[in-house]
Amino acid sequence: MIALTFDIDWASDFILTDLLELLAKSGAKGTFFATHESKIVSDHMVDDHEVGIHPNFNPNFEGKGENYKTIINRLIDLYPKSTGVRFHSLGHNAHCILHCSQKGILYDSSVYYPYQSDSFYDYSGIVRVPFQVSDMQRVIDNNLTIDFENINPSKLYVLAFHPFHIFINTSSMEQVQAAKSSLRNYKKLSTFKTDYNKKGVRYLLEKILQTNNKFITLNDHVNNFRSKISIHNKI
Repeated sequence: MIALTFDIDWASDFILTDLLELLAKSGAKGTFFATHESKIVSDHMVDDHEVGIHPNFNPNFEGKGENYKTIINRLIDLYPKSTGVRFHSLGHNAHCILHCSQKGILYDSSVYYPYQSDSFYDYSGIVRVPFQVSDMQRVIDNNLTIDFENINPSKLYVLAFHPFHIFINTSSMEQVQAAKSSLRNYKKLSTFKTDYNKKGVRYLLEKILQTNNKFITLNDHVNNFRSKISIHNKI
């Protein structure tokens, strides 16, 4: 089972629309972790895909130095149906997790572990769902392929993508540094695209969508996990 997840990271609506159209061609559903208010997310993704929250506590990534509860609460107010969280840059601590649990969040997917592993309950009662693939790490490692023959199809395999990298088909970190200042300018950002027929993040995602794997949302996985494993047996 494959879970496609997308950290929105302040992507412009034209970037999100492009990704939604790409997913629609294959019928695959995804889990989107939202950083900000977006009409595209509110009007389209909630019905067709899962939306979680993606709190940011880093001032160099548009963070305002606010209290973590304020940041988390604001996103939950924007997307009240959210059951999941992934923290931007994976930056969080026990207090953040506990607050999310108290606000009704059921799972967190902020643990990067590049091997298939089981989900588990932590002390707060939240289900921790590790992810195995990061598009950014794959670019850094120059490894834009996935060998599905070595993946256990009966266990969850979670992939983390970013709409920005999908749009420009990121193939190098130099490309990212050159393009990120044009995040909200469609015409200028388009000039930084790697040819969609060449290896890059979009190319990788399209190859994944062409496989016969079963795609599920993290919420579906967590609901199944919680139905089988009681929170009282978490330790």
